[in-house]
Amino acid sequence: MWKLLTVILMFVSVLPASFGEVPHLINYQGRLADSGAPADGPKQMVFSFYSTETGGTPLYSEAQTVTVADGVFNVLIGSVTLIPANLFDNSSLFLGVKVEADAEMAPRQRIASAPFALKAADANLLGGLDSSAFAGAGHTHTGFAAAVHSHSALDAADGNPANAVFVDGIGRVGIGTTTPAGLLEVYGPPGPSALDQQQLGYTNSAVPQLGHWQSFTPSVTGSLTQLGIAMFNNTAGTTLSVYAGTGTGGALLASQTLPTHWSATPRVHTLTNPPHVVGGNTYTLALAAAVQFSVPINVNNPYPGGRFSEAAHHDTVFSIYVAPGASSFVVDSTGRVGIGTTTPKGMLDVSGPIYQRGAVLHADYVFEPGYELENIAEHSAFMWKNKHLPAIPPASVDEHGREIVEFGAHQRGIVEELEKAHIYIQQLEERLRKLEAERTGEQ
Repeated sequence: MWKLLTVILMFVSVLPASFGEVPHLINYQGRLADSGAPADGPKQMVFSFYSTETGGTPLYSEAQTVTVADGVFNVLIGSVTLIPANLFDNSSLFLGVKVEADAEMAPRQRIASAPFALKAADANLLGGLDSSAFAGAGHTHTGFAAAVHSHSALDAADGNPANAVFVDGIGRVGIGTTTPAGLLEVYGPPGPSALDQQQLGYTNSAVPQLGHWQSFTPSVTGSLTQLGIAMFNNTAGTTLSVYAGTGTGGALLASQTLPTHWSATPRVHTLTNPPHVVGGNTYTLALAAAVQFSVPINVNNPYPGGRFSEAAHHDTVFSIYVAPGASSFVVDSTGRVGIGTTTPKGMLDVSGPIYQRGAVLHADYVFEPGYELENIAEHSAFMWKNKHLPAIPPASVDEHGREIVEFGAHQRGIVEELEKAHIYIQQLEERLRKLEAERTGEQ
């Protein structure tokens, strides 16, 4: 009769399919006795895993011919039949061993954890939370946002602007704009809102529909703050939306519900989240409702900057208001920086006045009584010896041999030398007067 004395189970790494992959092998070592004497030679053995201590159907089973020497054997369970990864999803697992034609040995041996392997119990957790507790890039916020969306923008807490920080599809970052002109663009605050585009006359009513749209082209870049809309037989719950491009297939930039009104002239609505628009680009205002409604239209193509949904030569009655803005900072694709311009011509291009603070920037100290002004001869000697004027820093280069200039010190030095030159001119002028007076007296 066979008897299994000592058993050791452990996971071992034997030629995993790829680096870091958990091997599907178990190293099983034991001592086998036959009627009390150590067994020797090849033995047919079957290894089975169960979820119960007795009875049941094996979850996994493998037969091997095992070499036993002086009762000791070693085997890699899983080397013949791959152990499925989900075998260890069971919280209770028991190993049964069968030798030759005998029945399976009893009792089965329960599989326990190696001490440090207990940490693997939370290997699929982050901060104690399962992966299902975290949202993917595209997801729905139940109770907060009805639409599935991706986090390409960081919204301001008060919703204005809608996109405080925006990242487009190729990684460009916009702050205050959803259309960054370079790798990074910071868009300055808009100015006062003003009427930019409108179409007022109408000849007909459009065929009643559940939705109508009108495209338009703003002339200035800034925030689209207000839209004027005219509607007939409108009911509560009409949605006003703004899209990029012509029609409703482009990116949705803004959307809100309108109050009921009936008017052939535009009723101006302030947009809750004013979208950023670029002068010269085309956008679309769209109206949608649960019941059919109509809008006034002009069939004579009066507005060249857009079209009505019903026909290309039709236009509805509308008006748009834009608060002009300007890019305050941009980094283009070559690393050039523009301040006040989106098309920098050099590594730094500033459109507008430049101010420097925090240093001595003027040279009016030249006129103070305590200033030690060298005489003309001393000034001249220094200039020719050092190859630069005394107040202007000497030329310096970086580790690549390129010249470096500290603008504040350089500019201050130029002004100091200019003011000293005027003092020298005055001194020479006084000397000339004295000489002229002496010459006149001699005559």
